[in-house]
Amino acid sequence: MQDSPHSSALDQLNDELDGLALEGHWRLQGVTAPEPRPWAAAHLWRWADIRRVLLRAGEIGGIEGGASRRTVRLCTPGLKEKWATQTVHASFQLVKPGEVADAHRHSMGALRFIAEGEGGYTNVDGEKFVMEPGDLILTPQMSWHDHGNEGTGPVIWLDGHDFPLAHRLNALFFEPYSAQRQEVRADDRRLRARLGPVRPRGLPESKAGCPFIYKGKAAFALIGALDEEDWDAHEGFVLDYVNPRDGGPTLPTIGCRLQSLPAGKRTLPQRETVTRICQVVRGKGRTVAGDTVLEWTEGDAFVLPGWHWVEHEAESDAIVFSMSDEPVLRALSLWRCERGGGNQHGGRNGS
Repeated sequence: MQDSPHSSALDQLNDELDGLALEGHWRLQGVTAPEPRPWAAAHLWRWADIRRVLLRAGEIGGIEGGASRRTVRLCTPGLKEKWATQTVHASFQLVKPGEVADAHRHSMGALRFIAEGEGGYTNVDGEKFVMEPGDLILTPQMSWHDHGNEGTGPVIWLDGHDFPLAHRLNALFFEPYSAQRQEVRADDRRLRARLGPVRPRGLPESKAGCPFIYKGKAAFALIGALDEEDWDAHEGFVLDYVNPRDGGPTLPTIGCRLQSLPAGKRTLPQRETVTRICQVVRGKGRTVAGDTVLEWTEGDAFVLPGWHWVEHEAESDAIVFSMSDEPVLRALSLWRCERGGGNQHGGRNGS
């Protein structure tokens, strides 16, 4: 069967466009789907495995190589790059007693959520923050930071930063400090309250506090004090970590929260365009994400790619920490949440 004059002319036009580094949009079919396709299935990493391989790495050698950090990163199956998500990278870091991770700064916004150990610290822009389990410590974009361990045992934390997003935007900058660690300043203007505000959904935030650290003990006490009026049927009890300077998200590119699920409680299904990386602080339970069932216990980490139907159920009282790309999606008007068949395009819970 011979080509029609129309198809022959179109082929010639397409060839000419190829030579000009152009393309007619008519050559694209099926590119725009009616809704997002999850880029991977939900996945869980066992704390027992993470801790075992980190301690083994500590026995083998120092922290030379890479960014002078001893870390193991979460690599979600189904994602081409060895990242946890397409926007946020996550790993677990170990610092042994007496070690110092070299000071530097970068255009990535980063954070660490302390999982285990005493005596660790992070210096951020000349201020020292001593770590305790459950603390959340920030190193905002282009802030100088170094870490160390003055304790007698290993310190382990969950690291998060926006490398995948900054990499795709070709906006990565890195600068080593002039020495291994920063000089810590004793500046009374900076030595203020050490708890950045953490708020339940819908309640006003405080404007006081330090923007670099949120103490775990205080945050757990706050979420434990919530009552039934604060219960969200699709998410449980939730506290957002809030930037005390502007009332916005934890970092411009990464939002953090705590989620509390009482024993025997189960949330209703919900799906968002947001992708979340979670670590179980305490308790035991399960999360259903699409066709995947994740059975989790204390210390486990898991990833929930966006636009999966997700529901949680706790076997024992549970608290889960999570970080996500929600601030980016909201800033770009790409956040979408579906609950019980109803679409919401504004704030959470329809606000």
